[in-house]
Amino acid sequence: MSIDIDQIKGKLKKLQEESNNNGGNSGGNILWKPDEGEQIVRIVPYKENPSNPFIEMYTHFNFGGDILTSPISYGDPDPIYEFGQQLKQQGDEESYNQSKRFEPSMRTYVPVLVRGKEEEGVKYWGFGKQVYEQILGYIADPDWGDITHPKTGRDIKVTYEIPEGWPKNKSNGFPKTTILPKPNQKPAYEDLDKLKEMINNQPEIKKIFKPLSYAELEQKLNAYLDKGGSDNSSSNQNSKNSSSTTDASDEEVPWDESDTQKDNSSVEDAFDELFNGTND
Repeated sequence: MSIDIDQIKGKLKKLQEESNNNGGNSGGNILWKPDEGEQIVRIVPYKENPSNPFIEMYTHFNFGGDILTSPISYGDPDPIYEFGQQLKQQGDEESYNQSKRFEPSMRTYVPVLVRGKEEEGVKYWGFGKQVYEQILGYIADPDWGDITHPKTGRDIKVTYEIPEGWPKNKSNGFPKTTILPKPNQKPAYEDLDKLKEMINNQPEIKKIFKPLSYAELEQKLNAYLDKGGSDNSSSNQNSKNSSSTTDASDEEVPWDESDTQKDNSSVEDAFDELFNGTND
């Protein structure tokens, strides 16, 4: 089964247009993030949707110090987002600018095997918009093709560079994540039966990231507004502003993905149905 390339191109175009317009979890070691230097990973099929390994999650930051899942990830109503849209409809510049702090940020996860640690099973790699664009761009390029295919795909070299003095000293810039598919096509795992077993046994991301109800989010919003919205909300936009290879949102997330136990501030997985086709 392979990805629908035409729909990948459509998604890539949408992300690029959005960029031009500027328009708590308990995952433990199930979530993977790169160490400084180079490492190799391989995207594998997502068992809940084998034709689409990309899991998009939308999150609100800094509402009373919490990280809040947006129900729009599921296609459900979100009172925080709705309030932002009401502000936007006021029609004045100040309301429009204020509305942006109520828009959730997107972070994407993919199931991966980490080379050299395959015995640990499938993990989830989370990254921001710019790395997402890079990966989709490679898939949309016929010279590379579907790098996620379990039999004929490609491993990805992930290079993570940390500026000197980070994070106390930000004058040298943000950490930089660069990705490059390996030139050789190869199976995700030589033992295809074992690969199938690892994919079937991959952890359920829906159990890692737990959502709040509409009513609970409404309470968070009201508490935030009662305080005058003065809890450093400007940092909400960190995940929306970055260069093509330096994606602050990929590294400067306001939670430690490897060890966070805040059930009420976690992120629930959801994704657009990007790839309706199932080309074998």
